[in-house]
Amino acid sequence: MKKIIFIIMLFSVSLSLLAEENHKWLTENNWCIEDGRSLAGLSMGTIDFHSNPRVIFRVFEKPPRSVLYQVQLRNELFYFLYQKEDEQQKFVPIGSAYGTDPLEIEFSNNNSSMTRKVDGYYYGSADRVGKQQNHNYPLVGIWGRLPFLNEYQLVDPAACVLYMEIIDEIPVWAVRKGTYLIKQTGEKTFETISSYPEGRLKLEVLRENIILLTPLFSSTRNEVKLVAPLAIRRN
Repeated sequence: MKKIIFIIMLFSVSLSLLAEENHKWLTENNWCIEDGRSLAGLSMGTIDFHSNPRVIFRVFEKPPRSVLYQVQLRNELFYFLYQKEDEQQKFVPIGSAYGTDPLEIEFSNNNSSMTRKVDGYYYGSADRVGKQQNHNYPLVGIWGRLPFLNEYQLVDPAACVLYMEIIDEIPVWAVRKGTYLIKQTGEKTFETISSYPEGRLKLEVLRENIILLTPLFSSTRNEVKLVAPLAIRRN
């Protein structure tokens, strides 16, 4: 009995250090997503995914003197780009949700058009949709046309020490695949930061091998999708 109590106390102490240096139990393991409604006390049948979507956690280190953008692609994907003050045309992805190659972006026509390059090669162009929202940061706003419509917004990553990547699309659920920056809000709880309502999620550590993921939004533009808890389980 004494050994069991000691293990529980040790895990509790480790969790209190998540926002500092002890991230290995998260970042050095493989995780997957499954239906989490029963863990949240919702008496509904469990939906089994044919292939459980994969999740990874990584330490987040924002480069000094840089600006961070959150991007949403249509209603399907979230990801982040950072821009250094001394490299105004270079935008570097965080994580791998939308590739890992830096983008070189050049603006023209009074910041109403842009051209993108990767490794010096043409990667595509886009026109602004609507008015320019921020003259200091011309990337902010909506660009392109369907089905390649992107929206870029500034985001403050203060207090974020980790990011989470949902690698695969989650069937039925409204929670999107992509990259999420997360900050610790309690001894065993985290929340994502997001410029978009549908990017806001709560993560609650229930046990050392399972995390409850709860949407902090109540509705979505795609009403067919479920806005309901998920479980992130360590493989």
